[in-house]
Amino acid sequence: MRPEIQGLRALAVSLVVLYHVWPDRLTGGYVGVDVFFVISGYLITAHIAREVARTGRVRLGTFWARRVRRLLPASLTVLLATAVTVLLAVPQAYWNQFMREIGAGTLYVQNWALASASVDYLTAENVASPVQHFWSLSVEEQFYLAWPLLITAVLAIPLGRRLGAAWRMRLLLGAIVVSSLIWGILQTANAPSVAYFSTFVRAWEFAAGGLLAVAGATAWRHEVARRLVSWLGLAAIVWSAFVYTSATPFPGAAALVPVVGTLAILAAGDARGPGGTHVLYDRRSIQWLGDVSYSVYLWHWPFVVLVPLILGRTLVWPERVAMLVVVLGLAWSTKKLIEDPFRSPGAGVRARLPRTFGTAALGMLVVLAVAWTGMWTVERQTTMLEDSARIAAGDCRGAAAVAPDGSCAPVANLPLFPPPAVAADDYPVELYGRECRTGITEVRVKPCEFGDPEGAVDVVLVGDSHAAQWFPAVETLARDHGWRLTVYFKATCPYAATAQDWTGDSQRESCARWNIDTEATLATEPPDLVFTSALATHEFGDGVLAPEVAIEGYAESWRRLTDAGAHVIALVDDPHMPQDQLDCVARAASVDPDAAECGVPRHQALGRADVLTPAAAHVDGAEAVDLNGFLCDDSWCPAVVGRTLAYRDAQSHLTSTYVSTLTPYLAREVPERFLAEG
Repeated sequence: MRPEIQGLRALAVSLVVLYHVWPDRLTGGYVGVDVFFVISGYLITAHIAREVARTGRVRLGTFWARRVRRLLPASLTVLLATAVTVLLAVPQAYWNQFMREIGAGTLYVQNWALASASVDYLTAENVASPVQHFWSLSVEEQFYLAWPLLITAVLAIPLGRRLGAAWRMRLLLGAIVVSSLIWGILQTANAPSVAYFSTFVRAWEFAAGGLLAVAGATAWRHEVARRLVSWLGLAAIVWSAFVYTSATPFPGAAALVPVVGTLAILAAGDARGPGGTHVLYDRRSIQWLGDVSYSVYLWHWPFVVLVPLILGRTLVWPERVAMLVVVLGLAWSTKKLIEDPFRSPGAGVRARLPRTFGTAALGMLVVLAVAWTGMWTVERQTTMLEDSARIAAGDCRGAAAVAPDGSCAPVANLPLFPPPAVAADDYPVELYGRECRTGITEVRVKPCEFGDPEGAVDVVLVGDSHAAQWFPAVETLARDHGWRLTVYFKATCPYAATAQDWTGDSQRESCARWNIDTEATLATEPPDLVFTSALATHEFGDGVLAPEVAIEGYAESWRRLTDAGAHVIALVDDPHMPQDQLDCVARAASVDPDAAECGVPRHQALGRADVLTPAAAHVDGAEAVDLNGFLCDDSWCPAVVGRTLAYRDAQSHLTSTYVSTLTPYLAREVPERFLAEG
C-alpha cells in the first residue's frame, strides 16, 4: 500500500477518534470520515479500472466476495461483541434502541435508520447507540454494491469504439460528482440531519476519489510542486478539523475542503524530498496506525458509548487515555487474528464464491439472532402495557398515591410500571400514525376523531407533542361524557399565532403554515371546549421580550377560539426530567421500585418560564390548569411517582400510564356544563 495512503488513513481515524473522545478539543474531527470516503472511491475505482482494461468487464461476484472478506469478519466480530455486552451490562431501557441499530448495522443500512430517526420526533432525542458509527460503513458498503453495477451498465451501452471504457467511467463519475454535490448543498440547507447520513449526498466524495483514479497520471510532475500540493492538502484537512464545529452546515459545500485536501494528497503521491510530507507518514507508528485504522474505527465507538453508560458517569482524562490504549490493543488483535486470515490468499473461504457468501450470511444471522433476543426480551415486557389502564385504575399508584385528599393508601408490593425498558413505548400510539400526526416539516392538517361522533359537546385537543401527551386522559373523559373529540397534532409546533425563532428553515415555516390552516379549520366549525399545551422551551425570540412574544401568540390564538364560543383549558407544561435521571431509574428500579434517588430539585425542574398561565389571564374564557402538584412536592420532582414511571424520554414527555392516573384530577378542572354523562 502506498505510504501516503496509509498516512491518510492514520490521519482520518485519528481525527474521528479524538473528536469522539474529546469533542470540545477537536470540534471538526468528523471530517475524517470524508477522508475515508475519498480514499475508498480512489482505491476501488482504480482496481475496477485495471480489471476493465485487462478483461473488458467487471467480475461482480469476485469483486463483492473480496469486499466481504475484507470488511465483514471484523465488523461482525465487533457487532457481536457489542450485542453481548449490551445484554450483559447495559440497563434494559436501552436494549430496544441498541439492538435495532445493531441489526441495522449488520445489514449495512444504519445510515438510513439514523436518517429516519433524525426526522422522527419519537426518536430524535435517542441517546447515541454503541454502533451508531456504522452509518459510514453502511454508506461505503452501499457504494461497493452500486458502483460496479453502474460501471457494468455504462460499459454495456452500445457506443462502439467511439467512447472507450475509461472515458465512459470519467463521464459517469463527473456526472455523479456534480449532481450529488449540488443535491448535498441543497439538502444540507433544508434537511441537514437527513443529508448527513444520506448515501446520495455523500456519493460525490467517493466519485471524486474515483475520478482522480481514472484521470490519468499525477498532475504535478515537478517535485517541489508535488511536495507543496501535498502539504496544502494536509493543511486543508487539519484546518477543517479544528475550525469546523457541530454548527457548520455539513456535508454541503463545507465538505469540499477536506475532500479537496484528500484529493491533493492522493494526486501528489509519495511526495518525497527535502521538506516533503513523507517525514510524517514514513514514521512506523503512522504506518502501523494506518494499517489497523479499520479495526480502530470499529472498536472505538462502542467503548466511547458503553463504558460511561455502564459506569454511570463521565470518564476522566486518564480513563479516556486508558480506554484508547485498550482500543488500540483490540484493533491490533483483530487485524492479526481476524482481518488478515480471512483476506489472505490461503484463507479457506477464498476458494469458492458460494462459501464466501454463505459464511458471511451465517455470521450476519448469528448477530441478528443475538440482537433479536434482546428485542424479544423487551417485547415480552411491552405486552404489560396492554394492562396499563387497568393497573392505573385499580391500584393506588401514580397521581392517586400523592393526591392531597389522601383518598388511597399506597400498596407496598406494587411493581414499578411501566418498566424502564419499555417506557419509551408508553405513548399515545393512536396519534403517532401518519394519518393523525403532522410531521416536523409537514404542513397538512390531519384531524383525527375519537369519542362519540354524535356527541353534543365538540372538544378539541390541539398543539405539539406536549399537548398530545394528554390524549389518554382527554380521550377517557370523551368516552365517559359523550364528547366528540378531534385532535390536531403537529410535532414540535405549539398552537400559537406568533412564529417561532427556535429554528430557521422549513420546520419554522411549516409550523406557521399549520397554525394558519388549523385556525381556519376550527373556524368553520367552532368547538365547545379546547385542551392545549406546549413544551415550555419553545423559543419565540431572543432577549427579555421573548416570553412576551410567546404570551401574545398564545393569547391571540386562544382569543379567536373563545370569541367563537369555546372554553380553552391550557395545561401548564410538566417538569423537565433530564436523561441522566431516566438512566438512574433504569439502574435503581431492580433494587428500589420507587427509585427514590432519581429526580430533580423542584426549582430546577420547573425553572423554565411558564408562558401559558399569563397568556390565559389575558383571554376571557381561557384558564390555565397546573397539575404539576402531582409530579413534584415542595422541593423535589421525582422520576417515579406512586410506583409509576412518570416520564418516557429526555424530552420530558409523560408516560401514557401516568397521564391516565391524572384523568380524575383533570376532570375536576373542566367546567361542569361539559360533564354530562355519556
